[in-house]
Amino acid sequence: MSPLKLIYWCTINIFFSAGESSGDQHAANLFIELKKQRPTLTAVGMGATKMAQAGISLCHNSSDMAVIGAAEVFFRYRHIRRVLHAMQRELLRQRPDLLICVDYKEFNYQLAKFAKKNGIKVLFYVSPQVWAWRRGRV
Repeated sequence: MSPLKLIYWCTINIFFSAGESSGDQHAANLFIELKKQRPTLTAVGMGATKMAQAGISLCHNSSDMAVIGAAEVFFRYRHIRRVLHAMQRELLRQRPDLLICVDYKEFNYQLAKFAKKNGIKVLFYVSPQVWAWRRGRV
C-alpha cells in the first residue's frame, strides 16, 4: 500500500464539544461530511440527538446545558462546571487527534484552553462571535 493510501486509511479520532442545539446540528453535519472524505474517522464528545444520529459517540448529552441569560447561568453554574471537568477528564482519557469546539463560547473556550495545554489540537467551528463580546458592539 502506498504511503498516501496508508495515511488515508489511518484512523483519526475527533472530540466534538457542542453545548446547544444549533451546535449539535452543525457538528453532526460537519462529521457527516468529514466521514465521506475519510471513512475511518471516529468521533466522541458532548452533544445531543443529531450528533448521536450522525454516528458520534456521546460521553455527555448536552440537552441539559443550554442556558439563556445571566440569571440562568448563575443557577446552573455548578452543573456546567461539573460537566466541564468531566469533559476535561474525558479529553485526557480519549487523547483525540483534534478537539472541535462548536459555538458555546465560554464553556468551549475553557475546554480549548485545557486541551491546548495538554497537547491536543483545537479547532473552533462556528467560532464565537468576538465582535459581540465587548460592550457597545451589538
